[in-house]
Amino acid sequence: MTNGLARGATLGLLTVVVERAVGFAVLLAAARVLVPAEFGVYTYLLAGIAPLQVMADQGLEIVAVAAMSRDGRRAGAVLAGVLVARGLLWLAVAVPMAALFLGGAGGGALREAALIASGLVLLGPSMPYRSLARARGEMGRVFTVMLADALASASAMMGVLLAGGGAGGLLAARVGASMLVTAVAARIAPVTPLVAPARAGAAAVELARDAWPLAANALLLSLVVRAGHLVLMAVAGASAVAYLGAAGRVAEMVSLLAEGVMLAVFPVMAASPERTGAIAAQVGRPLSLLVLWAVVTVSCASEMLVSILFGADYAPAAPALAVLAWGGLFAATGTLVLHGLVAGGRQRLLLATNLGAMTTAVALQLLLVPRFQLIGSAAATVAALAMGQILLALVPTSRPAVVASWRASLPALGLALSTLAAVSWLDVPEPWRGPAAALLFAAGAWGAGLVRPEDVALLARAATGARGR
Repeated sequence: MTNGLARGATLGLLTVVVERAVGFAVLLAAARVLVPAEFGVYTYLLAGIAPLQVMADQGLEIVAVAAMSRDGRRAGAVLAGVLVARGLLWLAVAVPMAALFLGGAGGGALREAALIASGLVLLGPSMPYRSLARARGEMGRVFTVMLADALASASAMMGVLLAGGGAGGLLAARVGASMLVTAVAARIAPVTPLVAPARAGAAAVELARDAWPLAANALLLSLVVRAGHLVLMAVAGASAVAYLGAAGRVAEMVSLLAEGVMLAVFPVMAASPERTGAIAAQVGRPLSLLVLWAVVTVSCASEMLVSILFGADYAPAAPALAVLAWGGLFAATGTLVLHGLVAGGRQRLLLATNLGAMTTAVALQLLLVPRFQLIGSAAATVAALAMGQILLALVPTSRPAVVASWRASLPALGLALSTLAAVSWLDVPEPWRGPAAALLFAAGAWGAGLVRPEDVALLARAATGARGR
């Protein structure tokens, strides 16, 4: 891996970890300050608007990054197209859904809060200008925009909590902060979206045409992850769903490690699609080592993490977290395949495979939850993520990318399984299981030569360069 790519990946990883850690801290604060009913309204609205937000963030924005990476001269028109497409999605879909569906049951304050929540589809966390910075390779600017958005949102939302506000106030603070950061980012951006309306409209149509398979794919993946909540509610009730939700939020932090690295890697792939295989080979080994180190650490430390973050009442969530953490493995292998296919313009392949993954998720949830309840739901989710990659491996066009990704990950996977077996065989007591797993994995990676002295030197240079940017 080159110094520049390592530096960008390190900064991208730092960006995502910091952003999500700030958001997670605010969520925990809201859970402890708000009464359960009001916190339920807040999480309900976030969950309700999430599918549309994911479709915009993982559809339009990824296609926009690819387009601007390939031809920087079109950046202004593409940026204008993103803003137009997001605006139309918000006005034509998000607002009616919020008013008629999300807020329709309660009316009044609930409808008002739902309409405010729809603003997340319009802006996201200042996404358009983060995408512009990603496409230009300006990872320092990406970090600045994301951190500014996270801190501004956290400050505004904590102010609402301290003032005794509820779900509507929290959502208004969140959307208002993104509006402010987006306005500042637009003011200092090196590219302006002020182009002729015809160019903006044409760019929006082009982006929508290329983005819809990715948007549908993102929606399917969100359903794969959330199918367990629906089945578990019907079988085991709200408490079991709360445990699954708590475990899922912690497990997401593991999967986000891969997302952070791809912030920097994907624009390089998109700019040179012919080099996608070589880039994936460079990134695959260190990415799998990083993610699987986190997987075994979180899996072994699940009891301690749940107790510290959510309290003793959430102890039943620990076994589910130990299973869900392994979804990070498929995030590490799958993200290279997904972004490689998008860089090559073959994103429509993802639709059929993830439709199969969603079908698998629903079938396994219905099969396993009645018998095994919480742990069955977690196992079904991880199995469905695996099925998505199995189906991609069956397609000749995508098979080489899947095989290459797994070939790079197999040594780290073997080490992870050996570490898990060693911690169990040694019967390490709490609270030392997680730290023991982390140390054993790191020592094994060094002893087996999976981490070499030059890797450490490269990481040190990347971290030093990332801080200096």
